[in-house]
Amino acid sequence: MDTKKSILAFLRRENVVLGLVVSTGLAMVLELAGVFWLMVVAGGVAGFLVKRGWLSFVIGFASIAIGWGIYLIAFAATSPFQRFLEIIGAALGAPGEVVVLAALVIGGLMGGLGALVGAYMTQLAIKDRPAA
Repeated sequence: MDTKKSILAFLRRENVVLGLVVSTGLAMVLELAGVFWLMVVAGGVAGFLVKRGWLSFVIGFASIAIGWGIYLIAFAATSPFQRFLEIIGAALGAPGEVVVLAALVIGGLMGGLGALVGAYMTQLAIKDRPAA
């Protein structure tokens, strides 16, 4: 029971859930603009909230991948997604599922790198480094 309390305290102290939810929501809103590189901004918000380097990278990566995954699921539910994957896969010479996985990884990396920049910029701005 003590482990569960310490995990919950860590999540609360480091703003992990808040960073994940806010960054995922922002990623979904910014994706509607149609400019994919804005995912770096959504990741930066996660980094601002979490403020720890690698933890912010993980949260930024996960939030963008989740946001894009939600859009891909919505797209699959409302359109001929399998046919779309076949066309894109044939053009790239790879199976369509690999294309989806690559899109999630690329989006996640954009969010993770944005989160690292956001976390380190926040640490520089407040002149405080969180305890390791």
